[in-house]
Amino acid sequence: METNQRPQLEIERSAIYLSEELVRQIDEQRGKKSRAEFIDSCIDAFLTERGFPTARYATMKELENLKERVTRLQKSFMEFILTYIIELGK
Repeated sequence: METNQRPQLEIERSAIYLSEELVRQIDEQRGKKSRAEFIDSCIDAFLTERGFPTARYATMKELENLKERVTRLQKSFMEFILTYIIELGK
């Protein structure tokens, strides 16, 4: 499987109701693809264009960034708690 393809999941299919005009436009544009394949590729293109992640797993860089952000958050929280405790003691 290529890395830029979404994994195919074994899920129950569901129906989408479309207007006759939209079905006509899909049929005009889909070429040799089935309607389902064409709609799937349109959705993939739309999500990719909008910056939605296409990878299934986080990259190492993303995990390192998350770890750094969580560490900063923990430090900030500890500073808040210590400051609060000190203020209570005054």
